[in-house]
Amino acid sequence: MDFVQTTLDGESVKIINITGSEKNTSIAYVDSSNNLKVKIKPVDWSLSQSLSTSASVDDSGSVYTTSAGSVVLSDYPTIAGNLVFDTPNLRNAIYDTIGGVSSCTMLFDGDSHTAGVGCGLGGSVNNLSGAEPYIISSIVEKLLKANGVPAINNSIFGTKGIDVALSAYDPRIKQTGTWVQGAHSGLLGANTWKSTVAGSTMEFAPTNIWNECNVYYLKDTGLSGVLTLSAANATSVSANLNGSATFGIATLTKSVVDTSPVKITVTSAMSTFGGINGIVCKDTTKTNLNMINIAAGGAKIADKISSAATYASLFAINKLSACCVFVDMLHNDIATTTSLSAWLADWTKYIVNLKTNTPNVDIIVYTGFPGFTSAFYTANLDLWVNSLSALLATYSINFFDWRYFGIDWAKLQSLGYINNNADWNHGGKRWSVAKGSKVARDIVDIAKVRKQN
Repeated sequence: MDFVQTTLDGESVKIINITGSEKNTSIAYVDSSNNLKVKIKPVDWSLSQSLSTSASVDDSGSVYTTSAGSVVLSDYPTIAGNLVFDTPNLRNAIYDTIGGVSSCTMLFDGDSHTAGVGCGLGGSVNNLSGAEPYIISSIVEKLLKANGVPAINNSIFGTKGIDVALSAYDPRIKQTGTWVQGAHSGLLGANTWKSTVAGSTMEFAPTNIWNECNVYYLKDTGLSGVLTLSAANATSVSANLNGSATFGIATLTKSVVDTSPVKITVTSAMSTFGGINGIVCKDTTKTNLNMINIAAGGAKIADKISSAATYASLFAINKLSACCVFVDMLHNDIATTTSLSAWLADWTKYIVNLKTNTPNVDIIVYTGFPGFTSAFYTANLDLWVNSLSALLATYSINFFDWRYFGIDWAKLQSLGYINNNADWNHGGKRWSVAKGSKVARDIVDIAKVRKQN
């Protein structure tokens, strides 16, 4: 099992687990001679391991370190409400993951700014070709891993609202035969991948090693279609889309842990409203922070709570048992005829659903993206953002207003959020990397606070 390498009282050790009580903090670790030991520290001892916050991702997708130190709240003195509320579920989950106790799923929900608009190069007016490696969840995974946190990015959900082929958007995907977007809305990641042609295949090559893969699909009495899941060193399993309405899950298990692709074959053609909604591959031999992006271009907060179907977002999001959900949702609501009161009511339903049905979850909201529609240059934006901030505070939900980042690339580079700003091909990728760096640093800051029982 992989543990976090750090220095404890001047000695190079591997942290196994850290637990706290009212009187002290207990640290289990393996020393340089491979001996298992335990140290007792004062109750206010914190995880001050080498979780660097002076790293980002350059325009080639590589993690780099910078001389810039930790970016603290004082760098943005006008920001209010940035991680002012406790996040015990996420913090404890990070400790349990680092300590090899259990894994944690982090969901990234939102619209195109989280799904990857502008993060690729060409392919459409939205620059979505090759975008997936630069979406926020991918950036966070790279930075956490570089900081010693065992993070993985082995999933994809929905059609993402993209206007290019799925395989163009995400290089981990290969498709043969005929695939189209399903006719459903209000699903995780928006819509399904569907094929009405038997023999069509989809392969997903995970970024990280895996030995268990869950394929999520729509199942209902009015649907048809049969899928076969296969991979090297695995016994094939099938999934029938016809049956009692539910968010179907088919699990494929391998005897070897590696990055070989999972293959989905359409053995019986899917009906109009059927389809695959998501793929999540895991390495069950170790604990990880599992990054799952469920955002979609064009999404509004109402899309997340509007459908009563058992496989729609309102219910399906709870099946993923997240310890934390990062949400960025504003652009499409304020740019349409949605009223402020309706928007806040939808947010309330979204929050109450998560807190009721995923009780061990923290929610962190980042919004206020400086979009490019006229709605973002009116007084409405201040009103909407301030109203959302006030609503979130009543639920003790942390909020960060992206507008205080600005689009001052030189400043963001000097603070270590982006690198090589003169060579970036367009602002979308830079902005996504800066946002991903901010989220990663927030997670690291949370991890530096002692776990509480």
